[in-house]
Amino acid sequence: MKVYEGSSGRDAWPPRLLLAIWIYAYSRGVSSAREITRQCEWEPGLQWLTGLQKVNFHTLSVFRVKRGEGPAQILADGDDTNRKSIREAAGKGVDFIGSWGKYEKNVPGRGIDAGFAPSDFEWDEEANEAICPAGKRLVHIRTNQTEGNGAIYTYAAKREDCQACEMLTRCTPNNKMEKHGRAVSIRLEDDRVDVFLTKMETEEAKAIYKKRAPIAEFPNAWLKTKLNWARVRSRGLKRVAAEAIWPALTYNLQRYFAITRAQTQTA
Repeated sequence: MKVYEGSSGRDAWPPRLLLAIWIYAYSRGVSSAREITRQCEWEPGLQWLTGLQKVNFHTLSVFRVKRGEGPAQILADGDDTNRKSIREAAGKGVDFIGSWGKYEKNVPGRGIDAGFAPSDFEWDEEANEAICPAGKRLVHIRTNQTEGNGAIYTYAAKREDCQACEMLTRCTPNNKMEKHGRAVSIRLEDDRVDVFLTKMETEEAKAIYKKRAPIAEFPNAWLKTKLNWARVRSRGLKRVAAEAIWPALTYNLQRYFAITRAQTQTA
């Protein structure tokens, strides 16, 4: 049976009590609703909170995932900063701050000189052509649509242009030129990714990201080691997001109590 606020009747267990049970359980490294139900039979703290009664695990589980809202801003490290994350955050109206990092390495292919990487080719958007460092024009041969509204345009040079070029061994040494000469691809980003890249060039966004390590690393280690929150118990993004609020809330309260206790002792 599910009970919702605003409808007839009331919760069998007061929301304040369920909140206290979850915070107490997370502070002891327990994140399983079934385990809390089992411990209600013998754990002194839970026995005191529940009045020696046993709270059903389903009641605990539903309470945990139905109370929670999405964040207004996400601060992610390089491993979690990718095009998919950026697009999805933008679609939900969430401000995404992250390090683009390794995703934009512009490394030339095997045997190609560093001065002939794809970024060294100019793009003539009006003519829909690319221009190589030697000044030769590469014609458009195909377009691959990417997720979102981005695309990858591929351009190729004429075989005779590459074969007669004195930079051949530096630009495309392993090309057998069966169909064409050197080919390069130019990516046009999804609009939401472009907005993100522009934002991350601002001093404000860079200043926010610099706060990530000192703010996030210690709590992350604490949640895993002290609160034993190394895995989620829910399924689905909304439920997981709601569940994540509880260990974070527990950590914040523990830090608050520790800081205020220290201030009281030194006063």
